[in-house]
Amino acid sequence: MQSDQANELIVRSVVDRGHNLGLAVIAEGVETADVLDALGGYRYDMAQSSHVCRLVSAEAFMQWYEERERQ
Repeated sequence: MQSDQANELIVRSVVDRGHNLGLAVIAEGVETADVLDALGGYRYDMAQSSHVCRLVSAEAFMQWYEERERQ
């Protein structure tokens, strides 16, 4: 995406299509800060990857989630 204009166009088109269909768009596989920065102008709704958050157990996730809900 960062080095190929055709790939950039595909990403932008998929994000736009998802939003036009009323869907939330999740950027998956965002493995570096550079990719996350490059996606900044694409209007995606969420990002998911080990760069955003390392893998955690289900128990650790539930603890994080419950603490977040109490705030």
